[in-house]
Amino acid sequence: MAFDVIMPKQGLQMDEGTIIKWFLKEGERCMEGEPLFEMETDKLTITIDAPATGTILKIIHPEGDVVPITEVIAIISEEGENTSYLNGKTDTTVVMPVPVIAKGKGVDIDEIKGPSMADGKNVPAYPRAEQDSGEDEIEEMTLTRRTIGRRLFESQHSIAWATIRMDVDMSEAKALKNRYKAKGKDMTFNVLIIMAIARALKKNPRMNSQMTSNHAIALKKHINVGFAVATDRGLMVPVIKDADRKTAVEIDSEARTLAEAAKNGTLTMGQATEGTFTLSNLGMMKVQSAEAIPNPPETGILATGQVRDEAIVKNGTIGIAPMMVMTLTYDHRILDGDESAKFVDDVRNALLECNNW
Repeated sequence: MAFDVIMPKQGLQMDEGTIIKWFLKEGERCMEGEPLFEMETDKLTITIDAPATGTILKIIHPEGDVVPITEVIAIISEEGENTSYLNGKTDTTVVMPVPVIAKGKGVDIDEIKGPSMADGKNVPAYPRAEQDSGEDEIEEMTLTRRTIGRRLFESQHSIAWATIRMDVDMSEAKALKNRYKAKGKDMTFNVLIIMAIARALKKNPRMNSQMTSNHAIALKKHINVGFAVATDRGLMVPVIKDADRKTAVEIDSEARTLAEAAKNGTLTMGQATEGTFTLSNLGMMKVQSAEAIPNPPETGILATGQVRDEAIVKNGTIGIAPMMVMTLTYDHRILDGDESAKFVDDVRNALLECNNW
């Protein structure tokens, strides 16, 4: 019998997906377990295998369509199968209202007369009026961009977010970074900040928690730090699992692999989920400071800016030091200001003492 291919649900928060590419055409044979189509979710691009062996009877949704989860996107039939029983299931023709068809063909609706045009088939193909070359260019938003916008809007308007800002002297972090470089390892500040966050989360478990649906607070057993990566498809957040148990070299290697996967579209669902806290580092963009919006159900996000040489007073003496601004945005329903300030201060202290790692 015919087999329905549906838009699969890839992740708890996914409600629709975009079909990027069909690897087969109608009438071609597919094999169960072999690539059938490529889809994009709000987080990543995934190749979906054929759920059955047979012939592609009908592709209902072509490339570019945004489809709700569980909706049928194609039909596979067994070879030689009689498909007449489908009763038009594969007929996806939609009869558009006459005004819509007329407008699409540049026709004044008042000029359309007679019942013969009721189905829209006899609307004359008058030439469309010339378009003004000065019109704005319309760019369709990707599914990733739309989902990011929707979730962040919901986040900002449904949760009591608050922010705390603190400066940190990155002299020790810069010295550690240079020592790694002398050994042939190009360590980034991003890695050192992730390590500092992981240590601070261990000391402040409520920052590593999530609000449940019944308004309880779930203290997460694992410390999984996500880090924002800019891609052509929008912002992706790969996750370093159990970051508190890994060395700087291990985090550096994993972060590079995950960032590359995010940029080339091969990031898996397992690599982009289960985060408990996020870092948004805009230092490479020469941004001095920023405020980021957390991604629920996470309790907080730390935004960091560029490491810049600034004049500071230390022990009564004016000097120059590489300084960085950290801005924490947190869920005020879960934590008060003093708890959140302690967390940021613990991140700061970890960076000040990173030579002891």
